[in-house]
Amino acid sequence: MWQEGLSLIPEPQQFYGETVWFLAAVGDVYFQKRMYREAHDCFDKARGNLSGGGYGNPFVMLRLGECCLEIGDEKNALEYLLRAYMFAGEEIFGPDEAGEDDGQKYFDFLSAHVDLNRG
Repeated sequence: MWQEGLSLIPEPQQFYGETVWFLAAVGDVYFQKRMYREAHDCFDKARGNLSGGGYGNPFVMLRLGECCLEIGDEKNALEYLLRAYMFAGEEIFGPDEAGEDDGQKYFDFLSAHVDLNRG
């Protein structure tokens, strides 16, 4: 359904803010199914959206960082996870409303590479 909604946004889609949310929704489904490359593609497109602020969206940054780590791209994983942390703090790595999607693995990776206690 999310892909169908995305298809209704006129081209060029990168100029519509709604595109970010549809891409994030589709990407999140891929992520939950452990289809990390497909999820990465969606979140990378969302990040590059010209009007929806994808690059400044903490959820997009979080998922993009998580996908990068899962596909072995630690350099970009670190950048995107740090951006998510800077935008939303440690709580973005916590469980969702259903108590699932614990991001502790990703927070541990970030804190192993960056001193998060520096002021």
